[in-house]
Amino acid sequence: MRDIKELVKRAKCGDKNAFVELIDAHKSTLYNIAVRIVKNETDALDAVSEAVLSCWENVPKLRDEAYFKTWLTRILMNKCYNVMRDRSYYCFDEAEVFANDKAAAHDYDARLEVEAYFRKLNQNEKLILSMFYFDDYSIKQISDLLGISKSAVKTRLTRSRQHFKEIYLIENGEVTL
Repeated sequence: MRDIKELVKRAKCGDKNAFVELIDAHKSTLYNIAVRIVKNETDALDAVSEAVLSCWENVPKLRDEAYFKTWLTRILMNKCYNVMRDRSYYCFDEAEVFANDKAAAHDYDARLEVEAYFRKLNQNEKLILSMFYFDDYSIKQISDLLGISKSAVKTRLTRSRQHFKEIYLIENGEVTL
């Protein structure tokens, strides 16, 4: 694939082929995030479509080409929240997505076990852990996307990991309350 910054520059000048190449490079991440948020494939596809259209219309306004993925993901998240608001959704569960995500785990039984623990986390814990571990966003990117400081992201990651560990230990009888 070509250099992302170069593709973004070309897309900003109206090059449709460069834009299509950019979207192709990010489509699986976009879809996975959308499904995690809206919990429904049809709604996820609607949100992705709306985000891509909005991105195409606004790509000339993007100031720094290096932040294309973060910017696109923020647009997508906003579209997902709009879909949820329009359909009166108010929560999401990433575990449903992980059952179909081959990269999420190598061993089916282990994946099911992890999913069960993951389901017990709250919405914010699920989001931050999935962005960091499954979508490979950096601390800085998560900070930009969620509109919180990098130290807040680190704190939330630490707390979310700790909560996941506690759930694991309790479920496996290693710790009792």
